[in-house]
Amino acid sequence: MIAKIGRKELVIREVHTHIDAREIINIINNVVLSKDLKMTFDFEGSPGPLGEGMTIRIRFSKELSDIVISVLKKIFELRRIPVKVVK
Repeated sequence: MIAKIGRKELVIREVHTHIDAREIINIINNVVLSKDLKMTFDFEGSPGPLGEGMTIRIRFSKELSDIVISVLKKIFELRRIPVKVVK
C-alpha cells in the first residue's frame, strides 16, 4: 500500500485485499470522526494478487488540521505503509 495525504483528500493505492481496505477505512473513521466532517469514499480497481490492486480515494468536506494529518501519517508509518503528505 501507498498513502498520499492532502488537506481535503486521502488516497491509498495498491490495496490488495478487502480485509486491508476495511481495516484502513475503520482506522481513518476513528481518527477523523467528527460531527461536522463528512467523508466521501471512492473505490477504483479491484483487489487481488494480480495487478495493482484497489485505490481508495477519500474526500473530506473540510480541510484536515495539521494534527489530524500527522496522526494519519504516524498510523501509516507504524503499519509500514509509505506516506507522502501533500500540502
